Amino acid sequence: MAGADLAQSYNDEDGCPPVSSEISRLSSAFPFGIDDNAEKTMDFLFENLPPEPRAWSLCETYMEQATWAFRPIRREELIDEILSPIYKVVKEKNTSGFYPPNSVSAHKLAAMFLVFSLGALVDLTLEPYNKEADVYYHLGRASLSLRSVFDSPEIVTVQAILLMASYHGNAGNRYTMDSSWALTSLGAKLAQGTGLHRDCSRWKMDPKTVQRRRSLFWELFSTELFYSLALGRPPSIRLSYVDTEFPDDDEATVDAQGNTLVGYYRWKYEFTKEIFASVIELTLTAEAPQYQTILELDRKVREKTFFPHLNAFISPEDEECTPSVYMKRSLLGQYRSITLLYLHRSFFAQSMLDHPMNPLQSPYAPSFLAAYRCASGVIKSSLNHYDRFPELCGRWWGIWTHLFSAAIIVGCIVTRSPSSSMASSAFIELGLACDLFEKGAMHSRRARSGLAILYKMREKAFQVYSQFRTGNTVSSRILAVDKPDYGEDELALFGGQTRVLVSKLLNSSKKTRKQSASSPAPSLSSPSSEGDARGTPSNDTSREVHPSLVEYLAMFPPSNAPSRSSSDGHKNTMEEESAPPMPPSEPQQEQYQMWPNWAPPSLFTPLPMETFSNITTELTPFSSGQSSATAETTPVEIKTDPSDVSLVDLGMMMTGESGMDEQWISFMRDSGLLQIDGNGMGMYTSSPPTFMAHEGVNQTTGY
Repeated sequence: MAGADLAQSYNDEDGCPPVSSEISRLSSAFPFGIDDNAEKTMDFLFENLPPEPRAWSLCETYMEQATWAFRPIRREELIDEILSPIYKVVKEKNTSGFYPPNSVSAHKLAAMFLVFSLGALVDLTLEPYNKEADVYYHLGRASLSLRSVFDSPEIVTVQAILLMASYHGNAGNRYTMDSSWALTSLGAKLAQGTGLHRDCSRWKMDPKTVQRRRSLFWELFSTELFYSLALGRPPSIRLSYVDTEFPDDDEATVDAQGNTLVGYYRWKYEFTKEIFASVIELTLTAEAPQYQTILELDRKVREKTFFPHLNAFISPEDEECTPSVYMKRSLLGQYRSITLLYLHRSFFAQSMLDHPMNPLQSPYAPSFLAAYRCASGVIKSSLNHYDRFPELCGRWWGIWTHLFSAAIIVGCIVTRSPSSSMASSAFIELGLACDLFEKGAMHSRRARSGLAILYKMREKAFQVYSQFRTGNTVSSRILAVDKPDYGEDELALFGGQTRVLVSKLLNSSKKTRKQSASSPAPSLSSPSSEGDARGTPSNDTSREVHPSLVEYLAMFPPSNAPSRSSSDGHKNTMEEESAPPMPPSEPQQEQYQMWPNWAPPSLFTPLPMETFSNITTELTPFSSGQSSATAETTPVEIKTDPSDVSLVDLGMMMTGESGMDEQWISFMRDSGLLQIDGNGMGMYTSSPPTFMAHEGVNQTTGY
């Protein structure tokens, strides 16, 4: 049965794979080292190396399918400095009968085993989170334990620690994202101890060493900031301490016009230095930053050019595009959207708390708009990535962490502001995110944890939105639009058709300024004055949004106003770079074919309240016009164990360590998704989710 298969997958993933007692003993000594006979222990570890053909296969798999996200060791270094010397020692042992003493350092052997572990983890011929990967992982830890990592660390020590951190991030339920961040931070401190943060050209090192050290530092720095952004944790290294130059861009190419096209790694490092570092420095502070700071950071993010040759969606059907190339481009495509999502998330929450009926009237309306557009883009791009390479995508921690955050954003729009013009679209996108989590839940505990929460949110969203539609037969429009369907204005606030709204708001703003300049009478607070000037006060779009939103939209040059139907020119907007292109127009019903388990909002009918008796139904009233016939039910509160760290794993930024964390936590608690009591912090979830019939999966449980 499918349910039994899922349960077995759950048990296999949770249970620690069997390793020998000796390996377990050595592994548990990390990071402080042991006093055993080092030579004897090294012989033992050498005996556990895989056959050389398998070693080469694991290394090639690692380089092709794991380094697109993080590459602390370059191919030539891995082959020439680690793999070949180690197996040369093995061959000498086979000839002479013993291993040459001090031929390979213990930490170099650790790096080799950890490469094997990651190679096995992304070997698509093996099951996810397979036992072979975990055995190699423990052998790597055991090798690190032969000498304390804190005493005179080598460069390879830093590389091994970072490989371990990468394994923790992608190995499923056995390890947490917090442990990935902690190990990466440890690697950063060890890197500082070896001087990686200072450019080594001053020390007259050979060019190859200089390039390797530069490459390792910027990979480390980029990865730690990425973890910091996702988890809300402070980084270990500040940019003010750094003068290490970028490594040579060996991927740079020249286009037909003679222009130099930067490579993947150079763009990533530039973005890290110019954008990530500033965002982390100014937002992960004890006090929440000023809102003007957020808007300035937003501008910097958007001004960072994203080149078409690095865009995964320019030619998504390119048959020559390998998984590694595609995933690199996909990751870069999400860098800006993910950065903006986390940048605006807390102020998005504040806009909904201030103006639940119409968040666009809040002073934080720019964040409401930006967070939703980015969340929409993350959901659509995640669907596209998973559809292209499902097995590889499903094994990367980032897809579930960022998709979950995006799903919470769109779900909160429906549950908190069902009268918003974006609620119907957000409801669809919440369902799409649930659909992808369903697929991932078959193999990933992280996806299962998120799915339990999203199921609860989807049911609540269904209830709130259906009641709103029933209680308000003619819903008031937040934005003055003439079309009731998913037309230009309805979709103007996300992923593809901002041009109409931008034009209306900016034109309205210009007319208002012209009127103010030519007549002393008008006032911003005088409806009659504006009505006389415009002739149609009821259709004055700018009056129904906060002036800050008009100013925010004015920052976008006309050429950057996104359009669904525009396929020419340089795409430099968030939606078009991080999400697949959408057709010029789609019938409303076709949108729901992607989500067959739920009826479109236009077809909603009131459901019996007992249908939702298993979820929390304490809802904040959204408007006086909403139906008051809400039956009272007793909420069933199932709080996760306080020790459950899946909240942080899923990018909920639940650390509470920064001022922006506190805003987000307050919003989540107020939305009924988070409980904080004397026992700790946890998420309200519905009863164990039941998988609906979908692609051959019939009523399998997610637990």
